[in-house]
Order: sequence, then C-alpha cells, then structure tokens
Amino acid sequence: QPHSSSHTAHVQKMSTHPEYLNSFRNISAKLKKRFMRKPNTGEAAEHFRALSVLLRKNGCLSHAAFCCLAAARCEQAMANPLLEAERNVQAAQLFFEAEAEKLHLQAYGFEEDMDDAVCCYEVAVQIYLGVRRTAFAATLYLELGNSLVSFGRREEALQYFIKAAELQNDSPVASVSARTSVLECQVQLGLYRKALDSVTGILDVVACVCYPDRTMDARPSVDFTLELIRECQPGMYRDIVCQCEIYVLLLLMILRPWTKEASEGYKALLRRYRDINGINPNPAMSDDVYFHLQSLVVACEMRDFDSLRAIHGQLWSSLTPTQLDLLAALPERIAD
Repeated sequence: QPHSSSHTAHVQKMSTHPEYLNSFRNISAKLKKRFMRKPNTGEAAEHFRALSVLLRKNGCLSHAAFCCLAAARCEQAMANPLLEAERNVQAAQLFFEAEAEKLHLQAYGFEEDMDDAVCCYEVAVQIYLGVRRTAFAATLYLELGNSLVSFGRREEALQYFIKAAELQNDSPVASVSARTSVLECQVQLGLYRKALDSVTGILDVVACVCYPDRTMDARPSVDFTLELIRECQPGMYRDIVCQCEIYVLLLLMILRPWTKEASEGYKALLRRYRDINGINPNPAMSDDVYFHLQSLVVACEMRDFDSLRAIHGQLWSSLTPTQLDLLAALPERIAD
C-alpha cells in the first residue's frame, strides 16, 4: 500500500471538501473496536466504495483512490484476497487517471500519483500470486506496463512486460502476447539485439506447440522459420511465425554487420531473401510482400536510400506499427 505519510497528505487535501472528509472519518470511526461490539468491516468496505464513486464523479480522483485503498484494507481484514486485489487495482487506475489529468492541465509535480499507482498494482500482483492466480498477476503486469508506456516511461514498463512473460507459461497464446509486448517495447527503446532474442523466444513458444514431441535442442537449424511455417496449420500460429520472420529480417538488417554472428537458421533466412531469382516459398506471406522484402535486403546491402524510401511506401499497409518503426530506422543504421 502507498506510505501512510502519503495517505495522511491526501486526507489533508480532502479537507478542502469537508463533507467528503467528514464522511471518510465517520466510516473510519465505525472500524474502531467498541466494548462488547465487533466492527462491521463489510459495511465499512461498502461505504468506502460508495464514497470513492462519489469522489470520482466530482473529479477528486486521488481521494477516490485512497477510499478504494481503505476498502482494500477492509477486505484484507475479512480475509477476502481477491476483493482486496480488485480494490487495489481500482485504486491504481484512479491514481493513473489523476496523473493523466495533471498532465492535461500542465500541473506538473513529482508524479506521486503515478508512483502510488505502480505500488497498488504490485500489491495486487503479490496477492494474486499468493493465491496462485498467476494469469491474473501476469495480466496486471501487462496492464501496468501499457499504462507506463502511455506516460512515456518505457524503460520501467519493459521490466513489467518481462515479468508478465515470465509468468505466462501455461498458455502459449498468452505467452506470445506478453513476449510481443516485450519485443515492441525493446524496439521502441532501440534494444535491437534483445528484441531479436525476444523474437526467438516467440518462435520457441510456437515450436513447442507445433513440435510437441521435439525438444528445442532438436529444432531444425536450417531456415527454422520456413520449416515452422510449413509445419503449422493455417491459422493463428502460422501467422505469428510469418510476422516473426519479418521481424527477424528487419532486425538482421539493422544489426549488420553483427549478422555474421547470427544463428545458422537466421543466416539461412537471409540467404533465402537474397536469392532474388527464387520464388516465394512462404505459404503464409503474399508474393508482393515477399518480393518487396527481397528488394529491401538488396537495397540495404547496396545502401540504396531512394529504394528504401520507395519500399517503405510499398510495405506501409502490410507491416505492423513496430515493424514500420524498424523499417524507418534502417536508413540511419545502414548509413553508419
């Protein structure tokens, strides 16, 4: 939970709205032990929630968040971990809303609301992990990471995306989704070597689905992505591998001359795209996209910047925003 000093500060700020402050104090008073009478914690939790809704409606977002935290403490006292986690998440979302409002009004401060939001998410995650709700915890890490990205705090967000990916071991689809968030964040931060490792991790997850009886040590070393595409049934996993192949190609172009140290499978992928006389062997990729990517490889190796600009326009509607970011970074990288 956010520090008690921060809690006290928000209660003091609430004094500008005396009717809300009095309500908060009246609810808190009901939680004090009375002689021969047990406090009604459940009723207090509901009253804190109702006050939070009222405060939010009146634009007092930080105060509403602290009412949610008060409700979370009530749920903790009643040994309701799932509701306790839910109230912490609600508080975190309100803190983020409060921070966004301050930025909109250009009322810059020390980002204490954002720090409180992160703290609330971490508390909720630990609660879910404590009751073995790993998927819920991973989802919260992703939600927290996305919120931090929206505030421009990508370095911090990356750590939470990585934690989410580490928790998503039971569901291949969820694992791919979390690893894709890691990949996209690494690209935005210019961490291209690590981004390539993340693509490899996504391919490994898909390979475990397509080759359930094969260990990863036994995966094919020659043009791994193409074999994986052919092995997968048409549908989601084949499309994922196809997108990974595009990521690998773009990242290898950006990472030149390090490409010489790439795996044999990735070197085979490069050789395939260098063969401009060959047909498109990829059943998951249109001929137009494949041949444009072949032209991209040739243009990079020849440092043909005019062709690179033309290819960017031709591929614009076929690539994801993150792939387009990589494509846009190519001219500067190959000029070095």
